[in-house]
Amino acid sequence: MKKLFRFLSIFLLSLSIGACSNNKDKTVDVYMPDGAPALAMAKLMYEKYTTKGYTVKYHIVASETITSHITNGDADIAIVPTNAAANLYNKGNKIKIVSSNTWGLLYMVGNANNTTPITDLNSLKGEVVGIIGQGQVPDLVFKYILKANNIEYVASDTAIDNKVALKYFADGPSMIPLLKQKQLKYGILGEPAVSTSVANASTSIVLDIQSAWQEASGQSSSYPQASLVVKSSFLENHSDFINSMLEELETSNTWILDNIDKLNDTLKDHGSTTNISYTVEILQRCNIRLVKGIEMKTAVNAFLDSIYSIVPNSIGGQLPNDSFYYIP
Repeated sequence: MKKLFRFLSIFLLSLSIGACSNNKDKTVDVYMPDGAPALAMAKLMYEKYTTKGYTVKYHIVASETITSHITNGDADIAIVPTNAAANLYNKGNKIKIVSSNTWGLLYMVGNANNTTPITDLNSLKGEVVGIIGQGQVPDLVFKYILKANNIEYVASDTAIDNKVALKYFADGPSMIPLLKQKQLKYGILGEPAVSTSVANASTSIVLDIQSAWQEASGQSSSYPQASLVVKSSFLENHSDFINSMLEELETSNTWILDNIDKLNDTLKDHGSTTNISYTVEILQRCNIRLVKGIEMKTAVNAFLDSIYSIVPNSIGGQLPNDSFYYIP
C-alpha cells in the first residue's frame, strides 16, 4: 500500500510539473534596426503589447546586424529592408513577409547655394550627388530613377560631362559636413538625417525620392522600403498571434504622431542609440504605415522588380515565388 501511495504521489507530481511547463508563456523575440524602421514598433513597445500565452521581447539593434539575427535564428519576427528579406528568402532562409511598414524616407538635399526644387532630373547631368549606402536601397532606388529617365550615371568623386556622378558615403554624418562647407552640391539622405542636415548644414530638400520613384515606375504608391518578416515555423504554429500583432500595428502611424513625447524613451528602453528630437514633420517624412495582404504583395513585387533591373543580386538573383508572401 505504501509503495502504491508513493507511486501515485510521484505520478501526480509529474502531471503537475508537466501542466506548469505546458502553461509557460511562449517567448517571442522581435528584432528591428535602429532608426526610422523601429518607429513602426514604437506603439507596441510602449504598450508592452502581448497576448495570453506569449511574452514578447523587443530588440533594437544596429542596422548592419539585423540580417544576422534572422540567419542565426534569434528573431522570430523582424523588420528588415524589403530587398534584404527577398535576398534572405532566395538564399534558403525559411521566412515569410507579412507586411510592409516603411514606405520610403529618402530625400535629396541641396547645399545653401542650391535650394531650388529639382523639376527636371536632366539638370543633374554634370553634377556630383552624394549618396549613402552603396549597393543598398538609397543607391538602387536612385539608379532606377535615373535609368527610367534615360540619364547615365557613374561612381565618381568628380563631375563627369552629361552623367550624374555618384559619390558614396558610409552614412549621413560623414556627408553632412561637406554639404555644410559647400564642397558637395547635392546629397541623398534618409530621415532623420535629412532633418539634421536641414537644421545644422543650412540645406534644403530639393527632391522627394519617393515621388520620383513613383513617377518613374508608374506605381500608385511609394516603394516598401522596410517590411516585417516572420520565421516560417513560428508562423505555422502561431498565426493567431501574428494576425493579432498586425491588427495592433494598423494604428502605428497615427500613434507615433500623437505620442511624440514618448518616442525617445520608448526606443532607448529597447536598445536604440539614436538621438533625435522628433517632430510631426520628421515623422511624416518617415512614411510609416502598415500594408498587408494582396496590396502588400503587389507593392513588394513592383519594388523588387525595379531594383532587380539594376542589380539582380540585390534580391538574391530572382523575384521570390508566392511562398514568400503571407496572405491572411
